[in-house]
Amino acid sequence: MNKHKILRTCTLLLGAFVCGISTSQATAEEAATFMEEVIVSARYREETAQNSPTSITALGKMTLKEITAQDLRDVGPISPNVRVQVNTFAPNSSTIHMRGMGQLTIESTNELRNGVSIDGVYISRPVATLIDFYDVDTVEVLRGPQGTTFGKNSLSGGIAINTTRPDGTLDYGAEVNAGNYGRMDFRGAVQFPIIEDTLSARISVLAQNYDGHFKNRVTGDDFNGEDVDTVRGSILWTPTDDFDLTLIGTWLKERSDAPGGDDDSDPGQLINLFFGGAPFFWAGEPDDGPFTVGRDALDFYNTDQKGATLIMNWDLGDYTLTSITGWMETDDLAAADFDQTELPFFPTFRDQVHDQFSQELRLQSDFSGKDGMLKDLEVVLGLFYFEQEHEITQSFPTLGNPSSADYSHQEGDSNAIFGQIIYAINDDLNLTLGVRYTDEQKDYERNPGTLWGTRINSKDPGTRPPLREMAALPKTLFGDLNSSRTTTKFGLDYHINDNTMAFVTFAEGFKAGEFGARASSAQTVGPTADETSESWEIGVKSDLMNGRLRVNATAFHTSYDQLAFEVFFPSPNNPTGQETASQNIGEATTIGLELEVTAVPIDGLTLHGALGLLDAEYDEFCADLNGPSATDNPSSSCGLIVPLPDGTFLIDEDHTDLELSRAPERQIYLSAQYEW
Repeated sequence: MNKHKILRTCTLLLGAFVCGISTSQATAEEAATFMEEVIVSARYREETAQNSPTSITALGKMTLKEITAQDLRDVGPISPNVRVQVNTFAPNSSTIHMRGMGQLTIESTNELRNGVSIDGVYISRPVATLIDFYDVDTVEVLRGPQGTTFGKNSLSGGIAINTTRPDGTLDYGAEVNAGNYGRMDFRGAVQFPIIEDTLSARISVLAQNYDGHFKNRVTGDDFNGEDVDTVRGSILWTPTDDFDLTLIGTWLKERSDAPGGDDDSDPGQLINLFFGGAPFFWAGEPDDGPFTVGRDALDFYNTDQKGATLIMNWDLGDYTLTSITGWMETDDLAAADFDQTELPFFPTFRDQVHDQFSQELRLQSDFSGKDGMLKDLEVVLGLFYFEQEHEITQSFPTLGNPSSADYSHQEGDSNAIFGQIIYAINDDLNLTLGVRYTDEQKDYERNPGTLWGTRINSKDPGTRPPLREMAALPKTLFGDLNSSRTTTKFGLDYHINDNTMAFVTFAEGFKAGEFGARASSAQTVGPTADETSESWEIGVKSDLMNGRLRVNATAFHTSYDQLAFEVFFPSPNNPTGQETASQNIGEATTIGLELEVTAVPIDGLTLHGALGLLDAEYDEFCADLNGPSATDNPSSSCGLIVPLPDGTFLIDEDHTDLELSRAPERQIYLSAQYEW
């Protein structure tokens, strides 16, 4: 869709909508409550999503139940211009795209373009972010850069998940799901008072089991199975009216198979060249059905995770002091048959340990009892500290002499100071200003490969070299990152009448630079530069027809700079003369419209629709994505031509015609529900 056309469409639709509703004067007192009102904290203040001048889809318990949301994937369809999918390598990891921007990664060296937070704690890596929604209270899908009030910075959006807290009452519930292919899930929760009006607790459990609907043609075993156990416990302590403390502990154990899939390589690719002759005479996977796959090596994903969150609030009269402390430790062991065939081509083991700790302090004003300008002013000041450490060794049973393994280790911390003011200029017009200064530091070291002879067996994880053994070996690649950046936010919201609000927002975001997880030389270790974004939004939120019709619309324009992608480039120290690594070579612009409509035409009948229109294009993308080329007269339309020792060339080409991944032009969601 043409950018100018979609921009004109967005402007005309919003303009016509505002003009039409400005004549409606139905008051809040007259409006009945027909729809779920979700309390959000996207601006560090508790308010309904309908009163928040932000691009947010807020889902409460009732809505999550109505759309049968099982995990994070299920918020994608109902949220305009949002796609959430399972990672193709790690079954418990999510891949999130918002407004055409995101990435598919499992590497802990990679920052997330769309962040995830749980109970106010930012999760720094995608593993175990495919959160099950049982005993979840609210989900806030925040579209657009989150550069000031979302924990760590996010380039293009974020998802904030809030679990159910104890409230001092006795309550319990459970559900059991059973189905074919061995499906048997149990979810349960119980809460109870310990000391009346002072101390209460809540415990929730999840046991998820599934044999899988794929069959491995090599072994005859079921494949794509799930085995997940989770426990979450929380305690609420309110010793006085001025102080409350919530402690949340989590434990997760997963022993699942990797997602199913079959090889479909082109005839000229390596696997066909290596195995096309004797003794394999490989001619591709047999056509034995879409749910039969070939695996000669192990293919599983094991995760052990534990974490704790401590939330404290002090009411100091004119101010509230909030402290959020988070800690998480994750251990992964994955076995993968990367070639997805029954051939001994590319099996691997991945051992990874990741730890993170964060501390956020916020001081928030409450001047409602003051006189003059102060009563119209809300101020938030905060400090944020985040540190993480991870190490990984990846073993390759068939690469080396004949096997090998590599090792990487990274430590990093992020420090930020932030502030936000919301000022009521008059009874109808409000101003929001936000700023955040962030300092990022990372240290990286890597051993790109150690030969292990015949030690590593693809069918025996016990033969792989453990992390502690690899960590003791010399490292040859090193990198450090020191980055500081200031991001801002500006917004105006105007209440046309009691039930209609229009708003305009400018926001900045960034994603810190990162190191090459698979680097084999100093040229590829990095770090990359920070990716940055700037976004403008104009929107309208309205409740019409005495509360029976809700219409929200937002138009946006976002520009991205220094986008990093995996590309080929010259490397004199590599025998082939070239390597693959991330480089900042991309710029992109996304323009679109988001429309959400909910109607209750008669009692008991609820209609909901969501529409996302998106025009996402690269403005700059000059690189070699295809690798060495053999040609007599090489030419480049946009960049470099580099001769390699074997007589081939790396040729930069213009790839601005490529489509951004997972960026559909239209996304439509429709639902109807009738209760009697």
